Amino acid sequence: SQEVAQFVDEDNDADGNQLTKLFQAEAIELGVWKWHQGNYARPGGVVGYGIYYQNNGSVAAENVEVVDTLPANTTYADDTSGFPVTIGPGNQATWELGTVEAGESGFIWVTLNVSPEAPEGSGVIEENCVAINSSTTPDLDPGNDQNCADPVDVWPDDVELSIDKWAHPGDPTPGQPFRYELQWCNHRGAKQNRKKG
Repeated sequence: SQEVAQFVDEDNDADGNQLTKLFQAEAIELGVWKWHQGNYARPGGVVGYGIYYQNNGSVAAENVEVVDTLPANTTYADDTSGFPVTIGPGNQATWELGTVEAGESGFIWVTLNVSPEAPEGSGVIEENCVAINSSTTPDLDPGNDQNCADPVDVWPDDVELSIDKWAHPGDPTPGQPFRYELQWCNHRGAKQNRKKG
């Protein structure tokens, strides 16, 4: 359910009795969460992150930005947002979401290149944090306006891709409609960058 801001004003009357007044106002309630995909990354490979954002408030949030400072040993490769993204100083990625309506949510899948010179080991790609902000105030819960993904290990593994193709149904008769089904798999822990065929 969408939330409404509540404000309490406490004062004393002329006789010293405490008065409490409760005010309600419409407000935004932005939140953002981030996690990484795959078990680990490899030098010269890629690492993928998911970002989920929402406005659980009662009014639209204007001029919304999602800001992500990309970790050391990585550079921006691609994302699925459809929003303009700017890579600024300090390897900071900023997505301009514009207006996020009350009750609206969305996902951004981000792919980063891992440097071929990245060292190997546990937690080499450090904790990666994302923040969301808006020009609209107040925000009912600013405590969920930032979130961090766990560190990612880097190991010299490779990807091992396979693909299978079959007809469905398996033995179509002349004139019978059928379709091809594809199944692909990466049998190793390192993420493979998306390929277009």
